[in-house]
Amino acid sequence: MNEKDLHGKRFVGLLRCSTIGQADTSIDDQRRLLDAYAREHGLVAVDYVALEGVSGSLPGNRRDIHQLITRKQDRDDFDTLLVQDTSRFTRAGTQHAHRLESELNAVGIEVVYASNAIPTGEVGDLMKSVYAYADHQHARAISFAASRGGMSSILDGRSPYCHRPPYGVDRLFVAPDGAPQHIIRNLPDGTQQKLTPDGKTVLATFGSNSRRGARDHYNKQKHERVLLVPGDPACVALVRQIFRRYLVDGWGTHRIAEELNISGVPSPQGGRWSTNAARDILFRPIYLGRGIANQVTNGIYHMRGPDHPVEVEHDKRELYARRRPAERLRPRTDWHVQEHPLLAEFLPAELRELAAARQQAHLDALASGEQRKPNRDRHRNSRFFLKGLLRSKQGDEPMTGTTTGKSGGPARYYHVPRAHAYPDGNRVLRRLIPAEPIERAVLEIVRSTLLTAPDLRERIERHVRAALKSAADDAGQLAELTAERDALRRKLEFVVESFDTDMKELAERKVAELRAQLRTINDRIGRCRPATKLTDAVVAERVDAVVAAAQDLAKSLETDPHPTLAGLLQVFIGRLVVDLETREIELEVALPPHADAAMWLDGTSACKPSNEPHPYPQILVAAFTSKWDRSARMYGHPEPTTRGAAA
Repeated sequence: MNEKDLHGKRFVGLLRCSTIGQADTSIDDQRRLLDAYAREHGLVAVDYVALEGVSGSLPGNRRDIHQLITRKQDRDDFDTLLVQDTSRFTRAGTQHAHRLESELNAVGIEVVYASNAIPTGEVGDLMKSVYAYADHQHARAISFAASRGGMSSILDGRSPYCHRPPYGVDRLFVAPDGAPQHIIRNLPDGTQQKLTPDGKTVLATFGSNSRRGARDHYNKQKHERVLLVPGDPACVALVRQIFRRYLVDGWGTHRIAEELNISGVPSPQGGRWSTNAARDILFRPIYLGRGIANQVTNGIYHMRGPDHPVEVEHDKRELYARRRPAERLRPRTDWHVQEHPLLAEFLPAELRELAAARQQAHLDALASGEQRKPNRDRHRNSRFFLKGLLRSKQGDEPMTGTTTGKSGGPARYYHVPRAHAYPDGNRVLRRLIPAEPIERAVLEIVRSTLLTAPDLRERIERHVRAALKSAADDAGQLAELTAERDALRRKLEFVVESFDTDMKELAERKVAELRAQLRTINDRIGRCRPATKLTDAVVAERVDAVVAAAQDLAKSLETDPHPTLAGLLQVFIGRLVVDLETREIELEVALPPHADAAMWLDGTSACKPSNEPHPYPQILVAAFTSKWDRSARMYGHPEPTTRGAAA
């Protein structure tokens, strides 16, 4: 876009930094630059979108562009996306850059780069390609250098095989001449202690790393080497207890985690012990004095190699689908074993031989490609379409699907995953709910309610009238809301630019308060549309559209594919709770309460992934309680009976 054509354009500023540690400086610096550019060219600020800790190299992590497109279609409150430069827009290459810009252009959003002098026309498109290519290559160069430096540090013995030491293990920092300097111990609450080399005296305490700003943890100095040594004696004793329970007493990881949780011992992260946390300790070779580097990778461009960084190959579909790279097991020939002699006798002699045999079998299985089949329900095409809706009455815990059973073939159940992953002796929370009967009950109740509820039309009509009146009221206050928004922005800018170090905490609270008010006003402005005259004909037309859409979708519930079904039920169900003791279901059928319900009840926008609940509050249509025969809770699947009546 020609700079002379920018005057008066409304813009949303896109602020992005790749790591949380950069957020306190990079985000503010980018905003100041965009503000200066806007003043110089007469642009009108509407909003800023800050992406903190979002890599520009992973396309699947960039949900902001879709959100901006949706905002443009719903509100149409801006014309331009203003970005500091092309590297802040994306670093995933020319294809991704062109795709994002094309999608934005298709809905009327022009992308302007404040620090790149890019002309209009085909020459400008060519320059954008060059910039995007350069940004992508720069990201690859950073990855190459980081991989090379990390491997060099491990090979030279300056760093251990892992960044964070395992549970019960401390880091001993030594000088170049081998003299011990101090110990750094990680605590479950995220803080660190600096101790004397014998581990008996605390020299300093470092706070936990916050999600924003500079690191509070101890930073390794360039001249220091790091050795791994036994840590807190209480933690060492606990690790030995876990190995003894598993290798000598024959306990499983579920029983081990349950014992630790009942005894109140905090996990390595300070919370409850999970079965995975116990298993992770049991199969770590470091407790036998060996660390294995390069066993897995989640790199985007490069991974560490013995001689030079190795390029990583990804399926592009994976990069576009995932928010972070998937962790992948590397070939055994890539593994690098690092000896840690100070940990060779971490376990008592009677446990070391047993542990070595179990760990060797585990490593052999990994190296051969044998993987445990996860009994989880993560795929968006899952048959468990009540995931994300169903909750337990006991503890209000979310429930998801699992498949289990041997005789007669595997059967599907819903369960509380946290109760199985973090056992604490609560047997009720571990109960399984057969999937088929509860799914049939929910579908039948929703379908029959939307098709036969006698007062459905009256409920929808009452809300449509209220929504139309609210929209008209907001439209009449548009000028007042806009003035209030602009005043808040000026106040926010004053606070941000004028506070000093002594007033930082007070200013941050005030900034958060002003930003919350600004979001509320922007939402109200976004809902403002030209006032619609509230006539009986207008109301009847809206109500007819909503009722028809709801009933059409109700008729197709049992034939829709599972992802579509999951999305529709997110719209139609306000509450779904099961009592794990009585197998009683409490179900509320509801509808979204805004006047444009027919627009998203079209089978597309309503069908969101089941782990993303619909953001709108809902109108209660009916409430039911259903129950099936307790004697058939595990094997039979009789039809449930409705005991409640419409609310």
